[in-house]
Parts: sequence; structure tokens; C-alpha cells
Amino acid sequence: DKMKTPSPINGTIFIGKFDRGQWSGTKPFEQKLKKGGVLKPHEEFVTISPLKRIQARINLPEKHFHEVSKMSEGKLTATIYPKLEIDCKIKKISKFPISPNVFDLILDVNLPNGSAAPVPGNSCSLEIVTYEKKNALSLPVSSVFKEDHDAELRFVYILSPKGKPIKKRIKVGKTSGLSIEVLSGLKPSQEVLKDKPGN
Repeated sequence: DKMKTPSPINGTIFIGKFDRGQWSGTKPFEQKLKKGGVLKPHEEFVTISPLKRIQARINLPEKHFHEVSKMSEGKLTATIYPKLEIDCKIKKISKFPISPNVFDLILDVNLPNGSAAPVPGNSCSLEIVTYEKKNALSLPVSSVFKEDHDAELRFVYILSPKGKPIKKRIKVGKTSGLSIEVLSGLKPSQEVLKDKPGN
């Protein structure tokens, strides 16, 4: 006899289970769901998704925890729709790591009107601006050097009026990608050498 099991909600059925938004796929259950197959007592093998409320789960590296925990929103990009930027709000960040050096970040997703919705199991990436400063002076990281006796002290080489290289101490701020912010010690009009003299 066929067994009928009523669902408490309306939605789309996925064979398999989800762990933090990652779908197990159907393969682990293919043999178990065939005639003669056996499921363990209380084993989860079906997930029903209402597809109305969308959330995203992000692996948050420990090194970004402090900055991201101060923020409230960002931009999400689903791999399946790479040109679509989706507004999202940070709902919760786990208090403890879920794996070494990784925290769990939960996002509420606000899809633009008329946009196709990602489905459960789709991958995504998150972009959050944690620091912004208009008219910031920045240099390539490779053009800023550290003192041998104190790595906290930074310097660059500029050209003197006679065209000779001069060592110039500077104070730096945030690093973004391949650029580093210069807080003091330089003027926007000063020319900085890309490499150390003699290199």
C-alpha cells in the first residue's frame, strides 16, 4: 500500500536535506528510496521549501568578524544570476565558530520586483562596505615599505626637486586589495617611486 503523508505547508519538494543552505543532493538517497531500500528511523530525506521567504547563509572568515559585526546590510550576488545585485540585511552572526576560523552569517534577502528568485542550494557571494572615505589618498601596497627594526613604521621614496630619491616616513590606514590608505606624510602632488631605488 502507498503511504500518504500530509504536509504542514505548501511548497516545493526536494529529495535530500539541507545543511546551512547547502543541499545534499539526491544521490545519498537513491538506493534507499528504491523498492526494498531502507531508511533509518527518523532519517531526514525530504525537504519542503515554501520559497516565499529567502535567506542566505554565508561563511564569515574570523578575520572579518569584527568589521562585519558592526554592519547591517550589504549586496548579495547569486552565482546563477551574476549580474543581479540583491539587497540584503544581516539578521544574525553566530557567537561561536561553526568550524575553525569560520562563523555563520545569516542574511535576509530582498529581491527586486520582477526578479527571478534563486532556489534553495544556489551558491552566492556577499559584498559589504566596511570602510569608506571620500578623497582618500592611497598607494599600491608594493610601493610602501616597512622598517627592518619596526614593521609598524612605513615609508616610501619620493623624488626631490632635483630628481633624486628621498626616503619619506608616512602613516598608513586601511588596506583594500592591492591598495593602502595614506593618512599623513604625503601630499597628493608628490610623486612616489614604484620601487626602491636601485631595484
